[in-house]
Amino acid sequence: THFDLLHRAHSDIDYERFDQVVTFSSRPEIDLVNIRRLKMPFDRTEDKGPFDIIGDLHGCHDELEILLKKLGYQENDSEIETVIGISRPWHHPDGRQAVFLGDYLDRGPRILETLAKVQAMVSFGSALAVQGNHEMRVVKHFRASRQEHRPNLEQTLEELGALGEERQKQAIKALVEFCDNLPHHLVLDRGRLVAAHAGLREEFHGRDSSFVRNMALFGESAPRVEEDLPPDRRDWVSEYRGTALVAYGHTPVARSAIVNQTVNLDTGCVFGGRLTCLRYPEMEFVEVDASRVYSHSRRALPPGFPSPERESGHDSKPLESY
Repeated sequence: THFDLLHRAHSDIDYERFDQVVTFSSRPEIDLVNIRRLKMPFDRTEDKGPFDIIGDLHGCHDELEILLKKLGYQENDSEIETVIGISRPWHHPDGRQAVFLGDYLDRGPRILETLAKVQAMVSFGSALAVQGNHEMRVVKHFRASRQEHRPNLEQTLEELGALGEERQKQAIKALVEFCDNLPHHLVLDRGRLVAAHAGLREEFHGRDSSFVRNMALFGESAPRVEEDLPPDRRDWVSEYRGTALVAYGHTPVARSAIVNQTVNLDTGCVFGGRLTCLRYPEMEFVEVDASRVYSHSRRALPPGFPSPERESGHDSKPLESY
């Protein structure tokens, strides 16, 4: 019976990350319940676009602004409260929507301004955005009972620390609230388009659990080849045969290309590469070159990136992971 199924599933509810849990103590209570189905935050199937899907930003504010202008976006006169205070959102006069693929924070030179631009556009309705693994890490950092040193968050914490005590508290509160409420993936255009920071296999499109969130933000780990080495990421792209186009980032590539109905739009702007957009449904790429190398990574970047010796925007330190 439904009652028995619910009873057996009760122990898994916390793990599945439900927003609200209501417990009933008897069958009569259940009989009195009216059930109403609500759309999940990632269900944007009725949004048909057109979209401008933009890869990992990592604080590359100048390149984002150049790209938005190149795409035809304009600054609006509206005033939106953001992580840095009042910001003016950008919008497209033809009603196009930007779709941001996560990782707005860390590494780059103007992190809070970048997040504020994304936040203002999302609030105004001219953009949609998903959470990236760096946003999740920052949220966890500020919600932890004991905040430990995390090398991947250094630049974000430095920018917050420069605000002054009162403004810093306000900025942290706004940052955590915005980033924590971002969906882990988006299903768009009647299911024809899916946006997820690290990509997502077809069987998990439109599903919600801690497991799905972790896959969408961090990717799926492949089995370890050697016990002492970190696990590689599963090559889900070569296995993907879904009908939806999956737009993702997380792992930098020198140039974006459509492979098996997937497209990686992280072209490593913060590493001196490019900031890339896919115009949908036109399926056209629009790129902006990074003005310099802002950060370096211990992971080997694919051919086509500038050498690590190229001038950096700050004294960046090697980072363990993307």
